[in-house]
Amino acid sequence: MVLTPSFVSAEPLRVTGITHYHNGFLILVNLTSNDTTQLWFFEPGKGFRLLNATFPELTFIHSTGDRVMLYRNLSEGPYLQNFELYTYDGKLHFLGNYSETNNWGVGSRIYWNGRFYLFLEADWSTQRGDYYNWYAIVGNKIYKVFPPNSDSSLYLLGVWELPGGYFVEGEDPMSYQDQLFLIAFKGSRIVFRNLTPANLSVGRLCFNGTHFAALDSNWFKVIFYNASVWEYYLQLISSNGNYQLIHVDSFAKEKGEHVYLDLLGYREGAWVIRKYKYWCNRTGSYSRKCLERTLNYFLVSSESAKKLDNTSNLTAFCIRSKPQPVFGGEVPIKHSYSLVLKGENVTINGSLLLYDGKSFKLPFNATIADCGNGCLLSNGEELAYFDGYTVKPIKLPVNRAMIRWLSLLGVTFALLFIGGLAKARRR
Repeated sequence: MVLTPSFVSAEPLRVTGITHYHNGFLILVNLTSNDTTQLWFFEPGKGFRLLNATFPELTFIHSTGDRVMLYRNLSEGPYLQNFELYTYDGKLHFLGNYSETNNWGVGSRIYWNGRFYLFLEADWSTQRGDYYNWYAIVGNKIYKVFPPNSDSSLYLLGVWELPGGYFVEGEDPMSYQDQLFLIAFKGSRIVFRNLTPANLSVGRLCFNGTHFAALDSNWFKVIFYNASVWEYYLQLISSNGNYQLIHVDSFAKEKGEHVYLDLLGYREGAWVIRKYKYWCNRTGSYSRKCLERTLNYFLVSSESAKKLDNTSNLTAFCIRSKPQPVFGGEVPIKHSYSLVLKGENVTINGSLLLYDGKSFKLPFNATIADCGNGCLLSNGEELAYFDGYTVKPIKLPVNRAMIRWLSLLGVTFALLFIGGLAKARRR
């Protein structure tokens, strides 16, 4: 490839990405003449620095402040797409090539919990969009944690955040059992554990600030395998994955029609479970009326389950925290979190910036913004910086020395290439 001055020029630039990085911002700039991408670093008060004049055509996904995740789309069509994942910490690290689709709204996903990423790659080898390969991305390394082999697969049911890791829920397509898994990073290793008790299906999760709880049952055994007794247990789970089962209730299959148990949450040192009956009566050819009646409550601690008659409506709190999504449906999730500067929300409405009860006029309609170190904004062509007090237009510098150096290098390379061709022809 012959290098030309267009690698760094005064021609119109297209800003394609901004993200905070250390004490400033990384900026992706595309040169319109030859579709070359440059990587710049802008530090407020110090100016610009060109980090890479021939950066790959990548897109920012997320920044932790000292490391940035990026991707490159390798497909032209809207379905069954392929993409590459990278991290950047002063050097570009390749994490691999993966599959993606936005077919029926299903695609690969990436979550961030403040410590490491959970990457769920949509597995379309089975033509099922609810099968995923699970990866943990820690620093500049990626680890596959599920499935352990090609014969294992789960329908994805949900992803939940816990201190230092994730809970992932999935359903076994063969047994219909709902299963729970822990993915955590401790010390220098990834911890992956199956927290599913034998012969039980894991139910709704709740968090009380120190422990998680799930109401487990053998419903799949009763419905699909003709078990004769309904069994319910409360599973108490610590953040390191250790758990304890407390028996809550059991009753014969014939007495369980329309009877349900629901984990309401935590209250005054105990977990609250409601047992109720729910049924529907037909009121017309195309209508019905559904009713429910509380039968009793259970207060469950680590020692026992105490049954309470239906004397009053009990309430409890249940915390279910989802991790921050940063990638999904083939593109980064740009608005997965609000713009915040010094603890105050920043709202951008076209050319108007709202902050701390005040409004500020921007020199353009901003479409790209990051407020990790002040706010750097762009409309794709221009840049402006907001420090919380004033808005200042800024310009990328034109590096003339770089132009001359690249031009000389390009001419030298071209002459060597032409001379090599001439020698080859004479031979």
